Amino acid sequence: LLSDPATAVDVALLATRSLDPAIARRARVIVTRLGRAATAPLAAAVSHDDPLIRASAVRWLSDLGTDAALAAILPLIGTETEFEPLYEMPMALGRFGPGAAADPRAALLALRDDSSHATPSGPARALAMAQLGRVLRAAPETRAAGIPVVIAGLTDEHLYVRTRAASILTE
Repeated sequence: LLSDPATAVDVALLATRSLDPAIARRARVIVTRLGRAATAPLAAAVSHDDPLIRASAVRWLSDLGTDAALAAILPLIGTETEFEPLYEMPMALGRFGPGAAADPRAALLALRDDSSHATPSGPARALAMAQLGRVLRAAPETRAAGIPVVIAGLTDEHLYVRTRAASILTE
């Protein structure tokens, strides 16, 4: 199975739909063993019809941590409409380190709950704010660019986004 990365990734992604957590863990092991060879099939999977498959693809791409993996995730910002991938994106972007994905995390914060999203984007914005806070703590040189984004979060329609923004400003 590992000699054919596209098939291995397809099988692993389908396995994530299992209700048995052990199967999902084994699926992740397969993708981990493939390493960078999984990049292209995972990048293709971010446009899969199933939002759970897209979410897994985003998560596993971020585990790879490569520029190609980040490039596959970025087009989802502002276009993804389903909860599962939206929820996964801030955490995934956070795995790329302080500099690589700071602007994309800020872009996630710009999402609003409107008719363009099948599900509310508030939880994704809250996670993005938390990730931005981690970046600002880890890389103080990014504070000048990040603080205006945090201040804008103080006016978010969701309390949990406002709360996370306020906690960043009081650190």
